[in-house]
Amino acid sequence: MKSAQEIAGLTIGGFEASNILERNQLFSEYINNALPSSNVIDVRVISSPASLNSVAASGRIARKKYFFKVHIETNSKVEKEYEQAELLASSGWPVYAPVMKSENPKFPLLVYPWTDSPTLFDKLALTYKNNQVEIDKKDLKKLEAMNQAIGRAEAGSFKKVLAEQAAKSPIQMFFARRFEAGGRIDDWYKPETTFVLPADDGKSLTLSWQVIMRSKWLINGEVYPQTLEDTVEEARKSLAYSGEDDAWVNTSHGDDHAGNIFLTGNGAKVFDPAAAGDNNPVILADVKALAHSGFLPMAGMYYDPKLPYSYSYDEEGNTIKVDADFSKSPAFEPHMAIASQIINLRINPALNALNKNGADMKNEYKRFKAALAGCALLTVNIAKLLEKNDKRGAGLLAMAVMLNGLSGFEVLGKIGK
Repeated sequence: MKSAQEIAGLTIGGFEASNILERNQLFSEYINNALPSSNVIDVRVISSPASLNSVAASGRIARKKYFFKVHIETNSKVEKEYEQAELLASSGWPVYAPVMKSENPKFPLLVYPWTDSPTLFDKLALTYKNNQVEIDKKDLKKLEAMNQAIGRAEAGSFKKVLAEQAAKSPIQMFFARRFEAGGRIDDWYKPETTFVLPADDGKSLTLSWQVIMRSKWLINGEVYPQTLEDTVEEARKSLAYSGEDDAWVNTSHGDDHAGNIFLTGNGAKVFDPAAAGDNNPVILADVKALAHSGFLPMAGMYYDPKLPYSYSYDEEGNTIKVDADFSKSPAFEPHMAIASQIINLRINPALNALNKNGADMKNEYKRFKAALAGCALLTVNIAKLLEKNDKRGAGLLAMAVMLNGLSGFEVLGKIGK
């Protein structure tokens, strides 16, 4: 019997060749090992570029349709997801809660009621596919109400703990674990790893990770002097709370990206609480929401962003120059509206609370910026994505630099204001 990790290799993002019948059969076996008393039938794997770290499917138990999902993350162990959903709901989060969980600890699984409601990711994907905005004012109002509720819930669970608790919190599987020596960043990006980037006139520019890491950046005319090598070094210290004694944490979902938000008739609700906990660092709680719903789709993380990118390299000045007009993205306006909601209703109140409680704001900002950069660098393997030459991923390196600099977009300049 294949493990969840092996099944993930056949389903997540479609990177491995496998026919749909094989995927369905494999996950059906997995689900029935997780729920041996339920006799799950008619399993159909749901393939989505948003499911980068999970496997999902529909299926039936006693003729009733359900949604099945298991979270997969290399070098992490996520447990008690059912209880985590209950934790979020009791804290005031608008949660699309699971109704069952695995009966077998070797096969983690959550079971949700079936819904035909689209996710925010679905609406964004249609926007890019059709080259016209598919997110309307009603959707934005639902998201605003959700973000207001989340902001209140996070503020109501604010507490001080030992730094080591924050360093080992569930959400750190996306941040500290990915940046640590020998972690995802070193596994994916070797010094000799090459990135084939778009240049002028349909040509391409090939740069090694070693060059990219040590270069300065000039993006849309703005100078970014900090290198990605500097960013990685800062991330390893700040995200691990190196040299710090205490930390401020709250109860948060931590992974409420666009693919984990259902736009139902009753409002927007989050699901997949794999990274939820009551000891997630306050400064990291809203990072994935901001990065993945506000910026990364424009950089081509999930689909063709329909934007021209132009990279060039000045060897003498050790500078990578990038031209990319993100304002021409089909979803630019909704991206900025959603980012503004998250900043105004969640991030800025959290920063104000941290400041009032005497947190070291210099370190908090370092953590925040490093985590944002990590979302762009370490959610997908950029070098391999570029090899597919399907126009995805071309803006991710530049976006990592911009997010780490909190610059390049007007809304980023409002953080902390």
